[in-house]
Amino acid sequence: MNKKLLSVLLISLGVTGLSFSQEGPGYFMHPDVHENTLVFVAEGDVWMTSLQGGMATRLTTHPGDESNPKISPDGQWVAYAASYEGPTEVYVMPISGGLPKRLTYEPAASIPTAWKSTTEVAYTTNQYSNLPRLKTVVIDVNSREKEMLPLEMAAEGSFDEAGQTYFFVRPTYHNNVTKRYKGGTARQVWKYGEGEAEAVKLTQNYEGEDHHPTFHSGRVYFLSSRDGIQNVWSMNPDGSDIQQHTKEDSYDVREFSLSGNTLVYRAGADLYQQDLESGNPERIAIRLVSDFDQLREKWVDNPASYITNISVSNDGEKVALTARGRVFVFPAKEGRMVRLSRKDGVRYRDAVFTTDSKDILTFSDESGEFEIHQYSGLGLDQGKQLTDNGTTLRFNLTPSPDGKWLAWTDLNNDLWIRNLSTGKAVKANLTDEDLLGSMSWSPDSQWLAYGQAASNTFMQLFVFNPTSGKRVTLTSDRTNSLNPQWSSDGKWIYFLSDRNFETKVGSPWGQRQPEPFWEKQMKIYHIPLQKGLISPFTPKNELKAEVKKSEGPVTVMIDEDGLMERVQEVPVPAGNYKNLILTDKALYYHRVGPGPGVYYGGGASNADDPALMMTPISDKAEQKVFADKINSYAVSANNKYALLRQGSNHFLVELGTSPVSDLSKNRLDLSGWKFSIDPREDWKQIYTDAWRMERDYFYDAGMHGVDWDKMHEKYLPLVDRVTTRTELSDVIGELIGELSVLHTSVRGGDTRDGDDNIQFG
Repeated sequence: MNKKLLSVLLISLGVTGLSFSQEGPGYFMHPDVHENTLVFVAEGDVWMTSLQGGMATRLTTHPGDESNPKISPDGQWVAYAASYEGPTEVYVMPISGGLPKRLTYEPAASIPTAWKSTTEVAYTTNQYSNLPRLKTVVIDVNSREKEMLPLEMAAEGSFDEAGQTYFFVRPTYHNNVTKRYKGGTARQVWKYGEGEAEAVKLTQNYEGEDHHPTFHSGRVYFLSSRDGIQNVWSMNPDGSDIQQHTKEDSYDVREFSLSGNTLVYRAGADLYQQDLESGNPERIAIRLVSDFDQLREKWVDNPASYITNISVSNDGEKVALTARGRVFVFPAKEGRMVRLSRKDGVRYRDAVFTTDSKDILTFSDESGEFEIHQYSGLGLDQGKQLTDNGTTLRFNLTPSPDGKWLAWTDLNNDLWIRNLSTGKAVKANLTDEDLLGSMSWSPDSQWLAYGQAASNTFMQLFVFNPTSGKRVTLTSDRTNSLNPQWSSDGKWIYFLSDRNFETKVGSPWGQRQPEPFWEKQMKIYHIPLQKGLISPFTPKNELKAEVKKSEGPVTVMIDEDGLMERVQEVPVPAGNYKNLILTDKALYYHRVGPGPGVYYGGGASNADDPALMMTPISDKAEQKVFADKINSYAVSANNKYALLRQGSNHFLVELGTSPVSDLSKNRLDLSGWKFSIDPREDWKQIYTDAWRMERDYFYDAGMHGVDWDKMHEKYLPLVDRVTTRTELSDVIGELIGELSVLHTSVRGGDTRDGDDNIQFG
């Protein structure tokens, strides 16, 4: 053979061999071993391989997630949990493959925990509990006859060889990702012998958790964090002679299984086998023969359901929508939709138009922190970063009318105003009390009006001049005042305040004496910034001269003396109002249902009979419905245009003084809006976002003494191993669990589900 040809052939064979020996992605969970057969969960399916690893065989293919496989004592069957038809139920199938057989029909989730014999499977469910506590039920795989163990709380258990003694945990799992938990609901290992009067607690003298007991060869193996990392331990059936078997010092041992002299366990994303005598662990090199369907490019067909922010340009020609961390600019009528950036690994938040309607300002986490970036509204550039000092989440980007200033708030309850020319930023507020409601710039861009809670929690209104640093208090701390809005001439500030006391519950309040239910709390007020001004709502008389609109630029003047005492009520009936908007001719406000929702932004449900209300600014003020059945709306910075939402439809209208008779003519066409997602890049961003939000929202700035940056680095490599959104949640749970705090859990996301969803009852 030609030497050159032989060389090429050998190289080709070498490359081919190398490509098959390389391991692809794979996040391996829930191992169970019987002799040399190993089953586990990956990609939401049950797989099988040998203890030597290599190519694994997929046993299940249904879109519904499978979990917790358990091989029967004779090695012929595997029981597992699956959500094939809605509820999570127990199924059993031949270990060699075949049609699964459904064993349980419980409305509540049922999870297999162990085989009692070759024909009996034990599972846990809270279906038979008065409280949300798990009980153990044994079911015959042939007859489906069930027997409930006489234990009030019992889960994560296993039987001895004779099937007479059950080892279990109590209290049952608290459904938190907490690690190294010590407290009243910490799981402990118990045992119960058939026919005995009481169960016996085995684990003693340890405040932390011991759980997932497995009886094997005369000892009870279990998981515990006694050495700081969760590892496998064992003890005698009477609780004596506690020994440690695994010595993982980084990732917790999450699950384990035993057969003969072999211990198989999961740590991180990998499975390990360890000889019980030698104690030396070896990683099981597993290769999934899969097309990794859940890693494929994903298309979002209903982006409108993910909208988190809306901005309308001041010229009324464009709308910017932020959805799933992406920013899109739509024309009001005809034209092309623009996506500002196609970096799937970057999240964008709260995009707004600049004052001239040409550019977009948005928060971007491309640098690792949310910084302010500016993009061309035409999508023609890669944007420029305006800030570089982000340490926490920021919100509410609000550019000034002249485009020279930019205001925002952050999670520390600080209000910042940045000079866009010099880059210098000043803090407007004095305290760290809650900042709530919208901010509003004066017409001359010299003052910013905002609301902040006083020490008694009532919201007060202030105005701040970023040039001089002057701060003026507008309202008292005796009532809540919200949504400050400037008149176009800069002489008045309008706002909402809960100064009306009207209860739906009559007095006296009945035999059971319920609290009064306040409704129609909000009234509209305005305050003259100078003495001697007459309200535009005052009827014409000899003292009220006709006010002519000045032609020159507006200059705001504030007479502080007696300012709070000059507050006047606007002649609009009290109601459940929020989101006040002011134009030069009218007031607009959202009529919603009763309740605390009037104090916050956002929308209203159809049950609240919502409407966008309007009252002309004149001596003949008459309340009108500007647009009915409006769930929410967003307004341009100059208050000339509004995007109204009715259900899933959006309509762009001009804020005039005549009610809108036919919204359909102004419908924003989102019918062709779709976009793709690279799951791997998306998941990396979601992981970092979860890490960052936990840092920013956690009650202890010291993060319980945990090096939070180090934790991000520790678990980030596992994100490259995940193949499903559920596996990503598992990684995030591992990360968050390092804080050792209860009431923390991870759920949600684009999880894979089956088509069938059969409900009971």
